Amino acid sequence: MKRIFFGILLEEKTKKELLEYSAQWPDMPCRRTDKENLHATLLFYGNASDRELPEITRLAKETAGEQKSFFIELSEIAYGPAEKNPRMIWVTGKPSQKLISLRNKLAQSLSASQKLKFMPDPRPFSLHITLARLNEPEFKSLELEERPRIQESISLTIPVTSFALMENEPAKTGATYTILERFIFGN
Repeated sequence: MKRIFFGILLEEKTKKELLEYSAQWPDMPCRRTDKENLHATLLFYGNASDRELPEITRLAKETAGEQKSFFIELSEIAYGPAEKNPRMIWVTGKPSQKLISLRNKLAQSLSASQKLKFMPDPRPFSLHITLARLNEPEFKSLELEERPRIQESISLTIPVTSFALMENEPAKTGATYTILERFIFGN
């Protein structure tokens, strides 16, 4: 079984820019996301067997072939998912209609397949890129006034011309994300 998801890969220039923001908090009790692991999650799938992967790949390829390139806008760096009880530092943006449409088409395609047992997450989609995961016990032990203030407006435009099927391989030192296949848009 592989723990998989679909992600939007970032250009090297964007990754470098995001790492520069992340470096602004050198004393933050956290585990920063490695450059090669920076991505925006498009759709979480969950556990998939080797038997299911060809069908997942086929449906993703079909979905990508019908898609035209677009841009996503990132607008803020903040604690997340909730400021009162954060678990990470992330970059967020308002998902465009094109991004939501792509995600919905992919989820519908996977859900409709008789060969798969995919159940989409019912929660609203949240466009984000994780910059760091907080060491929660250490972070919570800080007094509120000791915690670095992280809420910064930014303006990053990211071209989206493809998405990737990725494997999440958890480890004590942090997850590693392996690209299993990339799906180029058909425009």
